[in-house]
Amino acid sequence: MAFGHTRCMRRLLACVQYVGAQFEREWLMKPYIYIAASACLCLSLAACQPRQEVAYETVQAAPEQPTAPAENAGASADQEPEVRAEPSPQPEQPVPQAAPAGNAGDELDALLEAQRPHFKPVVIYFSHTGNTRYVAEYIQKATDADIFEIKPVKPYPSDPDAVLERARKELDTQALPEVEKMPEEILALKPPQLRMYSVVYLGMPNWYGTVPRPVMTMIASGLFYGKAVAPFVTHGGGGMQNVERDLKEALESSKVLKGLLIRDKNAKNSSREIDRWLMTITTSRR
Repeated sequence: MAFGHTRCMRRLLACVQYVGAQFEREWLMKPYIYIAASACLCLSLAACQPRQEVAYETVQAAPEQPTAPAENAGASADQEPEVRAEPSPQPEQPVPQAAPAGNAGDELDALLEAQRPHFKPVVIYFSHTGNTRYVAEYIQKATDADIFEIKPVKPYPSDPDAVLERARKELDTQALPEVEKMPEEILALKPPQLRMYSVVYLGMPNWYGTVPRPVMTMIASGLFYGKAVAPFVTHGGGGMQNVERDLKEALESSKVLKGLLIRDKNAKNSSREIDRWLMTITTSRR
């Protein structure tokens, strides 16, 4: 812009000098001199005017906004547009805090303790002279089992002959003498079924070659339904006889495992024999 203005001034100065020279050379008052001088002056002034330069900027067209498709195109024009309510802001949910690492072991111990009965066996036995009781208590300690003694509501007499007489009468009549109720921590469920135990060790003496009737009372209650039953039997010399057979018939809804037979006089010295039997019971149930 400054360069063009300087050039115009130079032209104007040259024009004035030319007119002045002509004025000196020609007649001072000739009309064409005035005309020529005026024309040069006008041209010079026009050339000296600053040019307005137009800055051609590249205008980028704004991208067209996509036109949303008209909803309900078939609706009439006089219907008001549907106004959608903006979803209200949801409250922030609290971030769950992790349990302290120090309490994880305590919680696990509590859980295992609560489920412990489900992994335990139970020892249920009937004993009159104490021999079967000794074997039952040994099994309970060896297996960490719960234990319960079957006790008739009407105890048997201490006299051996009187006991045999009563036992014989109960067997002949297929009586089911009333027994004491098992504690709730062993029954655990109603109707009473030992679902909370893995195996039932069922102990009894051999009376008249078969199962004593108080034990049959417990079996008839349905307590052993669906359970694995491992019988152990004490005897005075008659052996197993029909005890195991009669048990399988009475416990047809249970699984009767191989039984253990202990002679009365050897009951307190039978730990090795009991241990071997317990090993076979554990192996057979795997």
